[in-house]
Amino acid sequence: MPIVLASELHDLCVTLFVASGASKKHAETVSNSLVDSNLCGLDSHGIMRVPQYLAAIAAEEIRTNVEPLVTKQQGCVTKIDGQWCFGQVAAQLAVETCISGGEHNGVAITTIFRVAHIGRLGEWANQVANAGFICLIMTNGSRPGGLVAPYGSKQRGLGTNPIAIAIPRTSKPAIVLDMATSAVAEGKVRHANFSGKNIPDGWVMDKHGHPTNDPQDLYDGGALYPLGGHKGYGLSIMVEILAGILSGAMTPIFPGYNQLENGVFMMALKPSLFQNEDVFNDSIDTFEERIKTLEPDSEIPNAEIMFPGEPEFRAKSKRETSGVKIDEGTWGAIRKEAQELDVNHSLLSEEAR
Repeated sequence: MPIVLASELHDLCVTLFVASGASKKHAETVSNSLVDSNLCGLDSHGIMRVPQYLAAIAAEEIRTNVEPLVTKQQGCVTKIDGQWCFGQVAAQLAVETCISGGEHNGVAITTIFRVAHIGRLGEWANQVANAGFICLIMTNGSRPGGLVAPYGSKQRGLGTNPIAIAIPRTSKPAIVLDMATSAVAEGKVRHANFSGKNIPDGWVMDKHGHPTNDPQDLYDGGALYPLGGHKGYGLSIMVEILAGILSGAMTPIFPGYNQLENGVFMMALKPSLFQNEDVFNDSIDTFEERIKTLEPDSEIPNAEIMFPGEPEFRAKSKRETSGVKIDEGTWGAIRKEAQELDVNHSLLSEEAR
């Protein structure tokens, strides 16, 4: 299993995307996003996605030569047509638009449609929070037909429909919640499949509606379960409406939905509209102190009470120095793509470290 420094991974990703026809600027944006996910310990949204994106480019589902287009700007509201560009490129524009709009109005709302997979929502929410705003972002979408079975069904009908909320802090990293409304992010099933590992109970049903521990069953017509039964299903429905229908991206079970698309709803909100900023920040610090002094559950091994985003922050601090482990399945898929693109990169010629 290779262990690779982030800078090396980034350079490899940029080289592959440029070879596929992307501009250096877009390749940098996408590569920054993928490698940052690996650094945060979220390999499900890291360079494992490179073969997926390259396949989408080859199928003309991602257009490498276009820029996202603002089609409406009215007050605090902006609508972006991604024109099928890289999802991360459109998401970066949405972040910048929300921050700029928030500075002028205190609140800004941006939607995106016609855009490919935008990656890890927590990345974008964190950027907005680091500019001093509370951020809410959600995205619907999936391959046509969906990947998640609605509660009470054994058929696909929904996307994994993640939600992220980030809270800014003055003296500590932002608090960042990033979660799928399915039992697990599809990328974690994909990562298990690449790694040749079984998956836990409660993640996936096979094409007959039976629980399974084989990740391949998801890709052979199975479905993900919703998170927490009817509760996750209810959240997912709301994401489909706000991020999908409201943005214009619609939903995976609509007629004419013929390729993977992320519909996006993003909101930035200045805390000072409602609360004195010092009181807001001090109260969060007090809240954290009180939560973390509660007695740990002895039934949970190595129990530690952490705030959302804390595990990712710790993983990044460690991996920036130690490097990122890449599973053999992902590494093999990337090698294959490099060969097809006639890319000779020094990293791929080295033995696994």
